[in-house]
Amino acid sequence: MIYSMTCYGNEFKLNKKTRIDVEVKSLNSKNADIQLKIPAKFKSKEMELRSYINSKLIRGKIELNVNISSRDDDNSFIDEEKVENYFKSFSRFDKLSKKNIEYLKIILQLPGILKNVNEICEEDEWKDIMWAVSNAIKKSIEFRKIEGEIIENVIKNYLKSISKEVEKINKKLLDRNNKKRNNLLLKVKELSNLGSYDEVRFEQEILYYMEKYDISEELDRLKGHCEHFISTVNNDYPNGKKLGFILQEMFREINTMGVKSNYFDIQMSVIQIKDDIEKIKEQIYNIL
Repeated sequence: MIYSMTCYGNEFKLNKKTRIDVEVKSLNSKNADIQLKIPAKFKSKEMELRSYINSKLIRGKIELNVNISSRDDDNSFIDEEKVENYFKSFSRFDKLSKKNIEYLKIILQLPGILKNVNEICEEDEWKDIMWAVSNAIKKSIEFRKIEGEIIENVIKNYLKSISKEVEKINKKLLDRNNKKRNNLLLKVKELSNLGSYDEVRFEQEILYYMEKYDISEELDRLKGHCEHFISTVNNDYPNGKKLGFILQEMFREINTMGVKSNYFDIQMSVIQIKDDIEKIKEQIYNIL
């Protein structure tokens, strides 16, 4: 089964105080390149989040955004403990009660007194975030699966085209061999007309020719690579890198065939197969 590296998924979670929105996006990349945008109060959880994303999405240029918004119009509150500590400090200078209100006005303007609920890291809220992240990633994986099915169908069509060209090469190979054989027979007759010739040398030349231009082994290996490719598509996951290695071997075999064929009609099929392999290669760049 093929999964695309391209994906998108989102999810939201409501609790009593806040709304949590999570968005996941991914594009193709050689490795896992994870970019996180999360509230500062959860920075301590970043490694945990990265590890979870990596275990689920494996590879790709992945971007995950977490946004938390308050469900209340006023999401600020007073840190009573800090107010009390400041108040005690001021009270040391003047214990007159009439000054208390003045102290309180000053204290309320000091740093850290007014806090936003979005600045408080709560374990329950983190659990809600992970729930939303988990669901967003599940949707992303489903997106990858659907995209992967499309890519798989495209690749299999190219492989069918390659198989057809291989069959054409098999047929053309017989024609090529017959023509080469007839040319050799003509050469033999010409030599016979001239008189005696070195039969041993002649047999050596025939063997040399057969070895130099024989592409039957390359054809067999190319067929084997195509079968291995299909088997990997159907059974392995993730399989993008492995499919890339198999494709390299396929290209090596067809390139050798192009050099050895020495026959125009076969070279036309070789060119078509090379084109199909290149198109498969373009698709593999986006396979997980």
